[in-house]
Amino acid sequence: MNAVRWILGLAVLAYYAAPAMAQQSSTLAAFNYNLEEEQAADAPAADAPAAEEQADSSSENCGDPACGCEDASCGCGGGCGLLGDCCLGDAWTLKENLSPCCDVNYGGWFQTGYHSDNTGLSNQFNDLLDFNDVPDQLNMHQAWLYGEKLADGSCCSWDWGYRFDVVYGTDAQKTQAFGNEDNVWDVSFDNGEYGWAIPQAYAQLAYGDWSFKIGHFFTLVGYEVVPATGNFFYSHALTFYNSEPFTHTGVLGSYEASDRMTYHLGWVLGWDTGYDQYGNGNAIHTGFTRQASDDVSVSYMLTAGNFGFRSGDEGGYSHSVVVTADLNACTQYVLQTDYIHTDGLYGDPTVESEDYGINQYLFYTLNDCWKLGSRLEWWKSDQ
Repeated sequence: MNAVRWILGLAVLAYYAAPAMAQQSSTLAAFNYNLEEEQAADAPAADAPAAEEQADSSSENCGDPACGCEDASCGCGGGCGLLGDCCLGDAWTLKENLSPCCDVNYGGWFQTGYHSDNTGLSNQFNDLLDFNDVPDQLNMHQAWLYGEKLADGSCCSWDWGYRFDVVYGTDAQKTQAFGNEDNVWDVSFDNGEYGWAIPQAYAQLAYGDWSFKIGHFFTLVGYEVVPATGNFFYSHALTFYNSEPFTHTGVLGSYEASDRMTYHLGWVLGWDTGYDQYGNGNAIHTGFTRQASDDVSVSYMLTAGNFGFRSGDEGGYSHSVVVTADLNACTQYVLQTDYIHTDGLYGDPTVESEDYGINQYLFYTLNDCWKLGSRLEWWKSDQ
């Protein structure tokens, strides 16, 4: 009988500059304690699909006078909670206090935690088969720093920007460019179970409703993301770790057709490569995000072509569909389905593989500080 697993996660924000990587912060088991208010996902919307954005309509334009709300009767929690109202106010940012007029954003966070057992497919110490593969000790999962300048094409002229992320911790080796053929970029920056990674380093161009990333960037595939601030749970779904890419190197264009529809189209050097490719790794990375209604959003993302190491330098196809629905002011439901087929697997061109995944998430907001969540996953793989 498997040992009963208990997981304790505690994430502490060292400093944070808007726009945030995503809307959620630290985790304590199935509870989520937000250390900052919801922030607009400008650049992060390209780092993680729009479905990852957690709408919090219950707290919009609502709060007590200390938080800038003229009507104290509405309450910060919007009447959802069993724990009463909670008012955090605006997040403190290092940039706002040191260089508020600078157009360069910078920030970061620390995330640390303890788990008694390996999670996912991991079964040995530091076997790199899941993020939580270093049990029975307190780990620094992510010490993260980033800097960015957002490209703004709204003035009908070209503008430029960039983004650079660096992370140290036990999570770093899992988001290195392990899909490279040689030990280039960050794949050799290891220190035992700890290591360094540079998951993003790209330039950005924007004109009107178009924007382009050129370089090394996070994938648009899926619901869960690598940055701890973008996930509710301490652990990750099997689909996320085994059936989806983390990063790409290439060019990714985005076109905002309307305030409800955005299209993405790009070319990448396979999966999880850093300014290099494995064999003949070349693939398209495309899809769209659609705000179907005020309460429902849909994201469809696919990759097709040669994934490099992941497909054994052979052909492959994958897609991920994420539907996010606000059932009411306090309850949110997320459905994700994934499919991947490759003619090779992990450097072996002779092994054909198929993966299927169905993930379901249900979140209930108690107030602006506390949230409950659950995840139910079915995953099948030829691996």
